[in-house]
Amino acid sequence: MKFRFALLSLLIITTISCKEKKKTETPSETKELSLVEKVAYKSGFENWKKINELQFTFNVDRDTSHFERTWIWEVDKNQITSITAEDTITYNRSKMDSVAMKTNG
Repeated sequence: MKFRFALLSLLIITTISCKEKKKTETPSETKELSLVEKVAYKSGFENWKKINELQFTFNVDRDTSHFERTWIWEVDKNQITSITAEDTITYNRSKMDSVAMKTNG
């Protein structure tokens, strides 16, 4: 009788201890990023909110002639400045007129 009780107890303990608990959380699906998103994140897109001003210049050299246009974007004001050898134009992107549209286009 003691042997059967010990064997039954051992069987119950083994069964309970080997039982695996089911995971209650479901694995979250990871969205595959597009090529544009991958390039953006590799280039520091997550830091975009820290940008106050963005400046860049296009330079074109053809034979003996040189052309350049500088752009300055004040992000917080949404103000754009275009600087060329002949002219400087500043406009707000939310209030664009025909001159700004021509410069921006």
